[in-house]
Amino acid sequence: MAAGTYSPPASGSPIIDVDWNIGQTPGGGCNNEFISVQLTVTGVDSSTDTITLGTWTIDQRVPFRDRALATSFTSHLRVPPFDGTTTGRVVLNGARVDTTDSSTPFRHQAEGGAGTNTVDAFVPSNGRGESFWEFDFSDAAHFVPASLRVDRGQAVRVNGRTLVFRVGASGERIRFSYRLASGE
Repeated sequence: MAAGTYSPPASGSPIIDVDWNIGQTPGGGCNNEFISVQLTVTGVDSSTDTITLGTWTIDQRVPFRDRALATSFTSHLRVPPFDGTTTGRVVLNGARVDTTDSSTPFRHQAEGGAGTNTVDAFVPSNGRGESFWEFDFSDAAHFVPASLRVDRGQAVRVNGRTLVFRVGASGERIRFSYRLASGE
């Protein structure tokens, strides 16, 4: 991924999305490689701040369609004002799935795998007041009841099919996992 420079507008807090396709390597694709990304921000006074983040790529040697299970779940981002100005991002198993907003519940259509699946979610910009994000698997195909596990975030309610997180500071990360049964 090439380094780049972004000049934000004089006001506001820009959000930069980079979707990066690492391509296929000889022999059939990624093999659980660790990818490290470094972001350096330079201020108007030439001061800098750097953060390095890393993630594991998924093993793509087995074609995804051979292990995928179609499923869906609903998320409701309850961040005032409830007019859609606050957005949330949901990532399933390391692949970007959807962007939702604070106006109404959103149905996420996804392909997961039999066994454990991981959801990462974050709110890049937060509204005002007490805020929550609910994830509901009540109508999710292949969902294994009571399989929800919180890995990161402040969960205020967890039951067999739903999770509710308190959403605080902008950029706060939520991570949880759930299981899908193959149905075979």
